[in-house]
Amino acid sequence: QKQQEPNDSTVPFAALQDETELTKGIGPVLITSLCSFAQEKELVNAARSLAEAIPVETMEGKIDDDEEESANSNKPWTGWSVVFSGTIPDMSRNDAQNKAKKVLGAKATPSSLSKSTNLMVAGAKASPKKIDRARELGVTVMDANDFVQLLSES
Repeated sequence: QKQQEPNDSTVPFAALQDETELTKGIGPVLITSLCSFAQEKELVNAARSLAEAIPVETMEGKIDDDEEESANSNKPWTGWSVVFSGTIPDMSRNDAQNKAKKVLGAKATPSSLSKSTNLMVAGAKASPKKIDRARELGVTVMDANDFVQLLSES
């Protein structure tokens, strides 16, 4: 299988360069550094090999991809990438992200929007720029109260 040359669509950090609301603790200097790293084919390939070789573990033990996939298959957001913006009623952002994964089956909860984002949950004080960006990308925007309701029904 031929490895694809890194470019803006394959570099996972490229979308973050345009974001004004960066991930907590990751500023523009680190983003620039990650983007530079991701442009080097050898480094990207080495990182991929390393990621495949390292078993991922949680507090409960090793994650088995097949087991996790089958456990999530009946959940409403199975395989989705879900972005949160603003405050979520009665829970922290981290709690909301964890519940999106564990309760609703989301695959990822990145902090920035991209073409691969399936849904954005917008709470109080959500970034208007982020909501506009979601709509530009054709990403469905869900109100945080509806998210909380969905959790209570799941």
